[in-house]
Amino acid sequence: MLSRIILTGLLAGGPFLASAQLTTEPARPLAARALAARDSLLKMAAATRFELAEQTWVDLQTPNRTRRHIIRGYAANAKQTDSDGRKKTLIWQHRTIYRRNGRIQEKYTAYLNNRTILEERWLNGSELWIRLRRPQDLKLAAPLSPAVFNGTYARGGYINWNGKNYLLPEALHVQQVR
Repeated sequence: MLSRIILTGLLAGGPFLASAQLTTEPARPLAARALAARDSLLKMAAATRFELAEQTWVDLQTPNRTRRHIIRGYAANAKQTDSDGRKKTLIWQHRTIYRRNGRIQEKYTAYLNNRTILEERWLNGSELWIRLRRPQDLKLAAPLSPAVFNGTYARGGYINWNGKNYLLPEALHVQQVR
């Protein structure tokens, strides 16, 4: 019986407490906008990687040093051909370096019409920075079309999304693990 009274009191007071928190914290809307901008940028970067991976074939290269792995994605409908007769135009490249001190550095670069549309860097699975400049439709993009989605993200919580600057609060600087 006592648990029902406590539960009812918590449920009844829940919306009231939430609305009071929103009105007393003026910095909260700015943090929410910054968080939404960061999430939009991360989602658009993931969608770009996925769209480009769908229309490519992969070539894995491991040079003599096994600490460096380079994976390249080539378009299936390009003009140049390799030794197997497949057409080669570089669409994306993912480079992974395993350092002796245990660090894992990764860099992903995506290209469209010989322009860089996405650059990402990770350190031990944590996002260091992202730069995105891509058109709305990757398949119908003209060579000189302006970027529709434009944004950058730096590790300190600095975000620029479609021309607006945001700064994440210190508490939201958690490491992003992909």
